[in-house]
Amino acid sequence: MEIKEIVFWSIFLTIAILLFTGQVVLNVQENVKPSTISEKIEYLPDITKKNEKAILVYENIGFSEKLRELSKKGITYGLGEYSGPSFNEDALKDSAIQIAYQEIIKKLDERKEKIKQSIKMEDKTNEEELLKIVDEIFSRLYQFIPEDNSLAIIYRIWKEDKKEVLSYYVLAIFDTEYAFSLINSIFQDEISKFEEYGIKFEKLWSLMYGESKEK
Repeated sequence: MEIKEIVFWSIFLTIAILLFTGQVVLNVQENVKPSTISEKIEYLPDITKKNEKAILVYENIGFSEKLRELSKKGITYGLGEYSGPSFNEDALKDSAIQIAYQEIIKKLDERKEKIKQSIKMEDKTNEEELLKIVDEIFSRLYQFIPEDNSLAIIYRIWKEDKKEVLSYYVLAIFDTEYAFSLINSIFQDEISKFEEYGIKFEKLWSLMYGESKEK
């Protein structure tokens, strides 16, 4: 076989492999099969069950095992939806993500109030001090959500193509356990105040899990 022929077949095979690989990746992205673990958590929203035109284009399968652990105590999630002109997909997807984050923050704000209501002390000055610490902790937590991908995990993304209009749906999951470890590392001195006044912060944090099944 001549050198030119060898070179030709080498290039041909390389291009064929690249095209095949690209096709496989494209098919995976455009038609993601939901993981078995997430299907068992029935109270998590599934857009495809309500909207047949929506397609699951992304799923964080690596998070599924952690999702199973979180589901034992209760999951806090946010579902974001945003529609607009199809020529700007990235902006639509990002807007849906931000709305999902806002939904999570809204639920966390309700949990925060439950925590504050559970703090009852005879010394009202000390009680007020702890209430301010709770507000400060949650304020920082809300700032971290759009910045720390491990705090509010993008779990699933659906897309619905309506020709000129495109809709994105994003399901984000709040990692309550990671948030607890993050807070403990940043607010060590503040949390020690709770222990000083005979209150276990870990017990207060258990209120963060809320209901075992969100509707």
